[in-house]
Amino acid sequence: MRLQKKHLKTEHLLHNDNTEVIAFSLQNDGYTVGIPSLGSADTIAPAVTKGNTTLLDWINEEIKSLGEENFFHADYEATLTDTYGSEYEESLVVEGGVTDAE
Repeated sequence: MRLQKKHLKTEHLLHNDNTEVIAFSLQNDGYTVGIPSLGSADTIAPAVTKGNTTLLDWINEEIKSLGEENFFHADYEATLTDTYGSEYEESLVVEGGVTDAE
């Protein structure tokens, strides 16, 4: 992602994490996100020990169940909208464990 100072065509910051760029631009007047996404999207997800299918199946079912309630969007709105804004919610939140790549 790239940040630009508003009204200037000069690049000021380049960072390796899209969410940090979004947060910086919202918290620092005069900056805007010049490139909304750069590189492949990474998904943060729980992990289990290889072979622990009982826990893996439970986690997957729980994520699906929470997705039916729109839990992850509600949690984002309650805790992260001030940091990242509502404009990026759909690109940052994975509901029910299903990404666009699937």
